[in-house]
Amino acid sequence: MSDREECPNIIEEYVNHLGGRFVVRRRDDGACRVTTPYWRSDGDLIEFFAYVSPDGYITLTDQGQTFDWLFLNGAAVEGNATREELAKNLAGRYDVTLENGVFSTEATLASAGQTVHNFLTVLQTASHLILLRQQRAKRIFKADVELYLLEHEQIYKPKYVVEGKTTEHIIDFYLNSERRWLVKALENGSESNIHRTVFQWIDIRRAGQDYEMVTVLDDSKDKWEKIWSDEKILRPLEEYSDHLIRWSQRVRLIAPTGEATN
Repeated sequence: MSDREECPNIIEEYVNHLGGRFVVRRRDDGACRVTTPYWRSDGDLIEFFAYVSPDGYITLTDQGQTFDWLFLNGAAVEGNATREELAKNLAGRYDVTLENGVFSTEATLASAGQTVHNFLTVLQTASHLILLRQQRAKRIFKADVELYLLEHEQIYKPKYVVEGKTTEHIIDFYLNSERRWLVKALENGSESNIHRTVFQWIDIRRAGQDYEMVTVLDDSKDKWEKIWSDEKILRPLEEYSDHLIRWSQRVRLIAPTGEATN
C-alpha cells in the first residue's frame, strides 16, 4: 500500500479548503482585489491587489492598507524608528518592496504561488507591529513573547491548533522551523495553569504528534521567583516539557536547538 493510499491527503484537503475561502473581484481599472482567509488581530480580513501587465508580469500591492490599519489602531509606523526598522527588515527578508508605506512585489505566473505566500506572510506579520503601540492596559506576557519572536524575525504561528488524544488544543505559538516547537507562555504559577499546560503536553504526545513542547516562564518580576522555585510547581513542568525556558533566558527561543548560549 502506498503512502498516498495509507495516509489522508491532508495537504491537498487544506489547499482545497483555503482556495475556496479566497474571494477575487475584478475592479474597473482591471486590477483584481483579493480578500484572503487570513485576518488581523481585530478580525479584519487581509486584502491585497494584483495587476497584470501586458508583458505578463504580476504586481501585488497592499496599496498602503497595512500601514493605514496600524496608524488607525495607534501603532503608526512612519515616524517611529523601531517599527520602521522592523517593517523594512521584514520586507527585505521576503524580497518584498516597501516604499512610501506600501508593500509590493512582482511575479510571473510560474512564480505566483510562492510570491503570494511570501507576500501574505509579510502582510500578516507586519500587522503584529500593533504589539509595539503604547501599552495602556495590563501587561500580557504572551504579547511580550510574540514581540520578541517578531523582533528576531522568527517564523511562527500564534494560537496554533493541535489535535490531542482526547481533545483539540490551542497553543500560544508554533515555531515552524526544523525544531517544530510548540510554545506555551506562563505568566504565573497558579495550580490551574500548571495542570492545564501539563495536560496539553501529555495529551498531544498521546496523539503521536511529532512536536517538542516548550514552556516559557515569566521571571521578570521578583514576586515570580518564589513561585517558580517551588518544587511542586517546577517538577511537573520539567517532567513534561522538552524545554523549560525562563524569560531571562529567552535567547534560547532563537537558538538552533534550544541550548543556552553565552
